[in-house]
Amino acid sequence: MIRSTNIPVALLQICNAITPMQANVVADIEQALEYKFLKKKDLLLKEGQVNKHIYFIEKGLIRSFYTEEDNEITTWFMKENDLIISVKSFFIQAPSTESLEAIEDCDLYYISHKSLNELYNKYQSFNTIGRVLTQHYYMLSEERLLNLRKKEALTRYQHLLQYHPQIAMRSPLKYIAAYLGITIETLSRLRAKRI
Repeated sequence: MIRSTNIPVALLQICNAITPMQANVVADIEQALEYKFLKKKDLLLKEGQVNKHIYFIEKGLIRSFYTEEDNEITTWFMKENDLIISVKSFFIQAPSTESLEAIEDCDLYYISHKSLNELYNKYQSFNTIGRVLTQHYYMLSEERLLNLRKKEALTRYQHLLQYHPQIAMRSPLKYIAAYLGITIETLSRLRAKRI
């Protein structure tokens, strides 16, 4: 599918809310930005591959997961207006310990690791945007970790429903159960309690 690689409006809004970007910064981002369509169930990144791009999800839902004893453990969900990478793999350009899979058809825009770093070095404003977004996702990761460690299953599920209702509505139950660290049977009981 051929699409314009103009920056998605939502991505521009996110960046400009952090710090306004000059026209030359936007033009250079557009030069580096590429489009990718990902079909439902397609892998964006396979465990063991190096994550060479950072992706912006314009439309769709993606999960990250790793495999342990033939079980897929979902660790994160990303939806519209989220950025997605395999963190360690992207930052140090090493093989990934997780896979990224489309739960729905996805429209993605991406920039290579190399181009992103060139933009960071060239434009202080873009570097600031990258730093603030990294902090944001790091805080979300910490929140998820604390949620999983400190709360009982029902509370974790209620938190998901309250703060991420789209994920609860759009993702298969087996992925939600794995994300919450519970069995699908436990999730079914929790869902029945809410009715």
